[in-house]
Amino acid sequence: MAPPHRRRAAVAVRALVALTALLCTTGLAPAATSGPAARAAVAEVPPPTATTSVVTVRTGGDRTADAEVGPLAGVTLGLFADEGATEPVDPDWGVCVSDTDGDCSFTVPGTGPGGPNEGAVYTVRQIAAPSGWYTNPELRTGPGSGSGSLSPAYAFPTPELEGDIALYAAVVGGNFPIYRQRWGLDQGVADGNGTWHWPAFLIGVIWMVYRRMYRLAAIWAGMLVFFSIAEALLDVPEAVSMVITLVINITAAVYANRWYLAHCQREIARARALAGDDATRLRSELAERGDTNAVAAAMVAIVVIAVMFVGQAMAG
Repeated sequence: MAPPHRRRAAVAVRALVALTALLCTTGLAPAATSGPAARAAVAEVPPPTATTSVVTVRTGGDRTADAEVGPLAGVTLGLFADEGATEPVDPDWGVCVSDTDGDCSFTVPGTGPGGPNEGAVYTVRQIAAPSGWYTNPELRTGPGSGSGSLSPAYAFPTPELEGDIALYAAVVGGNFPIYRQRWGLDQGVADGNGTWHWPAFLIGVIWMVYRRMYRLAAIWAGMLVFFSIAEALLDVPEAVSMVITLVINITAAVYANRWYLAHCQREIARARALAGDDATRLRSELAERGDTNAVAAAMVAIVVIAVMFVGQAMAG
């Protein structure tokens, strides 16, 4: 067993390294934005999966301002093959009823690669209104006098539907085929449980920074600082310290795929909230938020290694 002062010095070095990683990762966290992007909130709608798409329509009743309409619950909408169709495409997922927020969501299956509804475009149309209200089968636009106005059918097409695999690919970037398999995206329900992650086991904080999980990296580095300081204050034996380190690394390896999946899902939801129905902006937002940051990871690694050597030299 190493002498007590040696063990305390080693623990101090580890605490210094962890603290350096914490400061680096905290500095990498994206700054808060202002304006509409900062105020945008993630819509509370059913989450899509790799093989399903969600079409959400906001229904309204009374006008509350010049450009605002209050939500209306109980409106029944349907997805139709086209404007001339008389029945929804499916009696179950092709029909929805708006909730108290006015949200009416269709979860369309089979929109993943090779699915029967991949690339499908449907028409959304009113079916029924709640008691005391009536539907608008036509939407008149034009002068208030009625001269030269137009009255097209009150219906609109959806964008081409696709599952989330393309969106996951945009966020993950490099090594997406590996994560596609680990998460079981082709099975329709993303799940990051039960898989081992070697980079997280060997270089946890650096891997988190590489995958742009800056907040998680800062939390993880802070935890390492806490344990290192606690071990120094309690004069924990070297063998026990090694066990603690091993347990921390195993925890990172076991949960890494789940953490990264949750991170990607959050980024997709945020990009959707900002982009709305603009598919081009959605891809742009995901490209900006996703992929990897090798430069930041390398910087953290270099600083941590440099601090580790300096600390060991000072420890004698």
